[in-house]
Amino acid sequence: RLDDALVPRRVPMLIGIALTAPDLVHIAVGDRWQDAVMPLRLLALYGAFDTVLQLVTRGLVAAGDVRFTARLGMLLAAVMPMAFFVSVRWGATGIAVAWLTVAPPFRLALLQRARRRIGLDARDYGRALWPALSAAAIMTVAVLAARVAMSLQGVVLRTVVEVTAGATAYGL
Repeated sequence: RLDDALVPRRVPMLIGIALTAPDLVHIAVGDRWQDAVMPLRLLALYGAFDTVLQLVTRGLVAAGDVRFTARLGMLLAAVMPMAFFVSVRWGATGIAVAWLTVAPPFRLALLQRARRRIGLDARDYGRALWPALSAAAIMTVAVLAARVAMSLQGVVLRTVVEVTAGATAYGL
């Protein structure tokens, strides 16, 4: 059974962070940190993806497949520094892209293992995630529509309107 508190809360929050990253960075740390916007966006989107697959890891561990998850984690821990070393010449965005290039295949390997080991059916898993993911898609449309419709100049007011529109759409 899916942890009802995990996906519905984290996925929309992380997608919302990705959508509003320029304004959030401006409000939280100022314009000098605008170079952090793209890495924040990319890693927030990866976080939403990863949240969905964390449940698979928990299922494998509960089924006693700890060795596979541990080995995969150790392999990822060995590969990620190399990817970061190669990508650091492109700054924080390059490192975020390296993360998004290297980490998802490891997480998808967990999904494949879960399909075999615990009989996880991809369709059933998708159906269980559908309410949260479809609501997050509707939330995204609402945030983008609010941004276009309002065209507000004030960063704080624009962020409040976008967050309110997104939260309302997701809640409905």
